[in-house]
Parts: sequence; C-alpha cells; structure tokens
Amino acid sequence: LSSSSNILPVEIVYAVKEEMAYTLDDVIFRRTGAGTIGRPDEDFLQLVVTVMTEELGWDEQRREKEINIVLSRYSYEENKTT
Repeated sequence: LSSSSNILPVEIVYAVKEEMAYTLDDVIFRRTGAGTIGRPDEDFLQLVVTVMTEELGWDEQRREKEINIVLSRYSYEENKTT
C-alpha cells in the first residue's frame, strides 16, 4: 500500500471479509499491526480507508471519523513534546 508499510491491499480485504474487521482502528492495530510500530503516515491511512470503503461502502464522513480515531491514539505523543 505504501513505501512505509509492507501491508498488501489483499490483507485489508481479508481482514474485512474473513476476520470481520469493520473499523480502521481494528485493521491498523489488531489485524495488521501497522499502527504498533509508530504512527502511520496520512497517505497510508488514506489508502487503507479507500480499500475498506470499497468493501464497506463508507461515506466521506465515516472515512474522516475512522482516520481521526486512529490518529487520536497518537495524540499523547504529540502533547508530550509541547
């Protein structure tokens, strides 16, 4: 999906279809572990959300909500330095 990750789009589809992952948070932190090695970049999150949108029919509001939930997990790191 991105140069910052070795996750394939098919892994996202599998997580949704076979493992019943219905949130970006679930895919990023539990199904793929992509979020456990550090904050994923915005491009990567957009790509994952695009794949999930194709499978789950999300609208733009849902896409933004899912990304914000994932990014909020990293807000403690950003607040720690200020």
